[in-house]
Amino acid sequence: MAKASPTKTPRDQVAEEVASIAERAQAILDEPWYWFPVRHHSAAVAKLLETAIRTRRPRRIFVEGPSDANHLIPFLASRQTRPPVAIYSCFSDDDNSFQLAGIASPSEDIPPRWACWYPFIDYSPELVAIRTAQEIGTDVRFFDLPHYGRLDREVQQLLHESDERGEEDDTSDSNAIDESGSRNWHTEKLIAESDFYQSLAAAGGYKSWDEGWDTLFEFRAFADPEEYRREMLAFCCAARLSCAAQRIAEDGTLDRERFMLNFIRQEIAESGIRDDEVMIVCGGFHAFLNRDDPEPPPTIPSGTRYTTVVPYSTFRIADLSGYGAGNRAPQFYQLHWESLSGNEPHPRNRYVVSVLQEARNMGEPLSAADAISVAQHARMLAALRGRDVPILDDLHDALFTCCCKGDPHEQGARLGRAIDAVNIGNRVGKVMSGVPRLPIVDDFYNQIERLELGRLVAREKRERLELDKRQIADFQTAAFFHRLRFIEIPFCQMEATPQSDFDTGLIFRERWQTKWSPDVEAKLIEKNLLGDSIDAAAVNQMREIIAENHGQSGVICGILVDGTKMDLPHLVDQVVELAVNAIDEDPRFESLCRAVAELSVLDRYAVHQAIKREQIARMLNRAFTRACFAMIDIIAAPDDHFPHIVNGLTTLAEIVVKGDDPAQRQLFAHYVASASRESTVPFLKGALLGLAVEIQIESQQTITDEILAYARSSQDKMALAGDFVHGVISVSRVSIMGGSSSLVDALDVLVRAAEWDAFIVMLPRLRAAMELLHAHHRDSLATRVAELYGLAEARTLQKLSISVGEAADIVRIDREVAEIMQRWSIIDE
Repeated sequence: MAKASPTKTPRDQVAEEVASIAERAQAILDEPWYWFPVRHHSAAVAKLLETAIRTRRPRRIFVEGPSDANHLIPFLASRQTRPPVAIYSCFSDDDNSFQLAGIASPSEDIPPRWACWYPFIDYSPELVAIRTAQEIGTDVRFFDLPHYGRLDREVQQLLHESDERGEEDDTSDSNAIDESGSRNWHTEKLIAESDFYQSLAAAGGYKSWDEGWDTLFEFRAFADPEEYRREMLAFCCAARLSCAAQRIAEDGTLDRERFMLNFIRQEIAESGIRDDEVMIVCGGFHAFLNRDDPEPPPTIPSGTRYTTVVPYSTFRIADLSGYGAGNRAPQFYQLHWESLSGNEPHPRNRYVVSVLQEARNMGEPLSAADAISVAQHARMLAALRGRDVPILDDLHDALFTCCCKGDPHEQGARLGRAIDAVNIGNRVGKVMSGVPRLPIVDDFYNQIERLELGRLVAREKRERLELDKRQIADFQTAAFFHRLRFIEIPFCQMEATPQSDFDTGLIFRERWQTKWSPDVEAKLIEKNLLGDSIDAAAVNQMREIIAENHGQSGVICGILVDGTKMDLPHLVDQVVELAVNAIDEDPRFESLCRAVAELSVLDRYAVHQAIKREQIARMLNRAFTRACFAMIDIIAAPDDHFPHIVNGLTTLAEIVVKGDDPAQRQLFAHYVASASRESTVPFLKGALLGLAVEIQIESQQTITDEILAYARSSQDKMALAGDFVHGVISVSRVSIMGGSSSLVDALDVLVRAAEWDAFIVMLPRLRAAMELLHAHHRDSLATRVAELYGLAEARTLQKLSISVGEAADIVRIDREVAEIMQRWSIIDE
């Protein structure tokens, strides 16, 4: 009888698994193709890779990167290109092959677009491979599947999930589809989520994937590149084996790997190079792709494709920006790279000093002694955690331990901001001249150079400019900024300015904020269809807006103002004629009032480079007249139009009050009076009567009488009094407050007459009305309430010489007043 084999112990099982992993890793090492596994943006890996390339001197290096960008490799290799930079790739589904027009795009006639960035920094292994290969005369090829090659699978998956959730979630699904196109396709989630790494992190006490990587690889002294390859391949093999196969398939990894393998084989066959002359630089996960996969690579969809190299920034590479393969501290690892290259002897000391200096600039009282304490503490923490040298986690813990006396989230807030600032930096890269760029992108940078604004695109930092448009250079800069803002390029925005006659920013001075980011070029590329220059894009977008809003005088007059700000006189002449026709044909009160507002801006400030003021005055008078004629049409408008109607009424009233034309005043007064008599909507009737009081064609007593009429009416009608008061105060505050005593008396009668149900209905509107008042107006009402209830004014009481008992009575009285005012919503609880 045969002996039963002994039961394997857990130790034996682990030993077998380790041996199997080592065997699989060795098989990769023994292949003719020389696989070099990397982590994106790892300085240590980049230095080891550089050594391996110089030692091995392969004839062809395949680098993980989009295969449709191989024509851009010379621009990345050039030393005139200063990282951080990125390959920008976008795809437009012109044939609507994914059936997402109108779902992942604003309308069915606009094709969906997807974009992707592939960033590089000085120590990105992919960029180091490209530049080292150029130095030794080796060819380089990107061999990854372009991002749009995976859209079919992602779209089908998203649509399938949409069907499962039901139609009510369609909006969120379409957003997910749209957003998926703008993320970077690199991700380390598969490794970080694997059972192997999770167990390893638990055993090693690693709080994050970054801490685990830095401990195991980034700051580990490998004897040579081969030792690193062996360790990294074994690590990635274990991670892949312990990752769910379905997760890998859903992630799109298999599609990419099928494309990668097919691309390499075709390139080798066409070039005639030997297998042992090939080096493959990619994420270690892909080294274990299925060499015998029977599935074909995905088909590349047809559509418009565009790739280029663009400036990028350290912030965008940082994981705080949301980049999937982000580097948590680009500037810190830059110091590490410089140290590995022999250019920075004390990277950690320099880092600590930089953080403390930044914190001192923010007001933290830190000294050189603190820097010494931090450095010593970091070394002790590293030793305690089993590390040869401090990593970023040790330095962070040491900084807070030595420099924060309290809660890190409160007392350490400024220190935390200083750490983030030094970790990330604000460096922006530069791309060599001659890189393929769309004409509109070239025009942007040409105008930046012509206007001497180069400092604004040198780093990703917010800058403020005050422009005096009496100076030619500032006038041209302001026009350029207005054009960019009009076509929605996220580079500049105008700061809010006080709305007074001489300080709106439209006379001489404008204040702007600018901030460059990679999104600037991405948006410019989107606007390429509008024209080859910023000016052409602005003109064509104006024409599109005019076409889409035919006959809407408010929109067209707004375009007229925009054209004037953008200094486009050739277009302004055309818009003037369109605006005149639109005013004559537009029957809509709200639109005509907007036309009045836009034209009054031009008329008041006389910024008419291409328009005569007399012409604007005629247009303004015509728009004002037609708006008055249209006033009768608003008397029964629905409540969602109320805010626009109020804005329109106050715009017309402002023209009357500030103007000196008796005919305009008489016309406006006639139609306000007529509309107020005809309106049966309480809010609108209140607004019209309030306006009548404001322009002094009605007395404040009219308002009081209306409120008292509500107090004498049925409870159902009485409940609508709050809407009436809200309408009054929305347009008339100063004049109404002139009769605050009678107003309070009438409101008191109304509130006393209202039963509970009616009072609850009117209360929200009353509260909303009171919140429209200025603080000193509310104080005035509060004073009248106190007087009405027989309570002395607080300021008078403060002057009295009183006893303790009398003071207690005052406190009681004050509490009663507060309760009354709270019930009236005049003050917050």
